[in-house]
Amino acid sequence: MDLQETLNLQLAEPVAKALLELYVLLQTTPKACLSYVEGGAYGGGAGLALACDFSIAGRGAQIAFPEIQKGIIPAFIVGLQKVPPALLLSGRPVKPSQLLNASGGETLALTVAEQFLQMEPHAFAATKQLLSQGLRARLEALLPLHIASKTSVEAQQCLKLFLN
Repeated sequence: MDLQETLNLQLAEPVAKALLELYVLLQTTPKACLSYVEGGAYGGGAGLALACDFSIAGRGAQIAFPEIQKGIIPAFIVGLQKVPPALLLSGRPVKPSQLLNASGGETLALTVAEQFLQMEPHAFAATKQLLSQGLRARLEALLPLHIASKTSVEAQQCLKLFLN
């Protein structure tokens, strides 16, 4: 969903529910999920990348959650419990090197993917299951806040100003 579509209040609930299901699927699938970011990943794109088991950022990557600057609460991202609070609260882009030791780009992504393929699948799936316990309940509890945030008068005004 892009920012223009966020102004359509009828889409808020179905899109939020679909996003919740996507995040739960990424976290609970027994297979490894790997993301590679090159360039800017903002808002939903950053959330999608960080919802994966392993996120790799290329040298030119920037990650940001600018929702807070537009009157929107990044509720599901908070629920994933994978993002440092300072990144959510500032809304400003950061380079991955500011968050963790990420560099190497495509070569590192391929190496990690190969390592995932060599893992014992049952132990990997069981570990992912343990790590994702309670995720659906956390995200479902945040669903009303997520929807209310996107449909608030303040958020709609900020988005209209931003888009014009």
